[in-house]
Amino acid sequence: STDELLGLNAAKTEERIQEIMNERNRLCALGKVYEAFDLIVAAYEEFPNDWRIVEEYMWKLNYDPNCVGPYGNEVHKEELYRLCERVLDECTADKVRYSALSILGGLYVLDGQLDKAIDTAKRFPTLLHSQEKELQQCYEKGSEEWWMYTRAGLAEFAEYLMVDIRN
Repeated sequence: STDELLGLNAAKTEERIQEIMNERNRLCALGKVYEAFDLIVAAYEEFPNDWRIVEEYMWKLNYDPNCVGPYGNEVHKEELYRLCERVLDECTADKVRYSALSILGGLYVLDGQLDKAIDTAKRFPTLLHSQEKELQQCYEKGSEEWWMYTRAGLAEFAEYLMVDIRN
């Protein structure tokens, strides 16, 4: 169509996605988690190939407010595995890929696949995301390994904080 040739459909799509993201921000700021969840589920149905929407959808499923035990990551586990693998196979946006890796690592811990969780956590570049935070979740709270990664994460946080204060 002429709209496609002129890029009008792409512009309309981008405008609609921005509206959705702004509304999600507004709802979250007001603490309306159920409404934000429903908004993103509907947005994913409308835009299943937009990586920003896919990322939001993965996080909403992971922390589904409608699930109180088992939690969202357990209820939606199979879909989350599928979405994370899809992101890692197809998406080139680092932010979305890191979200997928973070969720995937949590799923591996949930399933008792500690080796896979550790391997996944090590895929994070140390300067862009805290490997320590991801590795920390792989171990039982209070264990020697958990404390090791907790201390490393605190040291990294303190270093970033000092740089921010200096700047």
